[in-house]
Amino acid sequence: MRLILFWLRILPSLPWIYSNARKAKKLPYDQRYPLLKKAASMVIKAMRIDIEVIGKNNIPLQDGFLFAGNHQGTADAFIFINSCDVPITAVSKVEGAKIPFLSDWYKAMEVIFFKRESLKEGVLMARKLEEYLLKQRNVLIFPEGTRSFSQLMGDFKPGSFKGAVKAKVPIVPFALINAFIPIDSKQKRKTVKVVYCQPIHYEEYQDWSTRQLAEETKIRIQQVIYENTK
Repeated sequence: MRLILFWLRILPSLPWIYSNARKAKKLPYDQRYPLLKKAASMVIKAMRIDIEVIGKNNIPLQDGFLFAGNHQGTADAFIFINSCDVPITAVSKVEGAKIPFLSDWYKAMEVIFFKRESLKEGVLMARKLEEYLLKQRNVLIFPEGTRSFSQLMGDFKPGSFKGAVKAKVPIVPFALINAFIPIDSKQKRKTVKVVYCQPIHYEEYQDWSTRQLAEETKIRIQQVIYENTK
């Protein structure tokens, strides 16, 4: 039901989203993100979402870092892109490559696809992620691997951080708050918060295991959610 409602709301925007995705693929990589932000803005407007952004000053000035956050709802990626001024690509499950209209944007932004249940694919994903980060691309990942549709979080997968650890780059935790509400809410407009936490630099986590890094990232995000919902 959530997905059906999502598609119904963005249906009028799909022709524009599709045509601009094809246009973006013809541009140099560093010129594609502004078009993606416009597409994300159209989706957010169609879903009647207001976004409150907190902590933008925590985003590093130098590109080449990993955004890692909680995954609450269907529109999370659009909400995040709408809030984020620095260009990003992302890590996604392989099923995303088959989504009509949106798959063209995934290809335009050179998203890293992988099969979650495959150990081999996880290794290849980590290598590709490391490669992107060393090229100073910023990458978005949802380490839970699935949506919670609540303020609660599942475990963060340690493998989500292997590429960042090898590249020795900052991890920027972020919290999505109330992002699961827009699909089900009957209110005319909804407010979603995106809170950027202070980055975890390599000097801080270099002696941690990826499991410790995953757990610490989750703890920091959970604290932000608690502070903004109590």
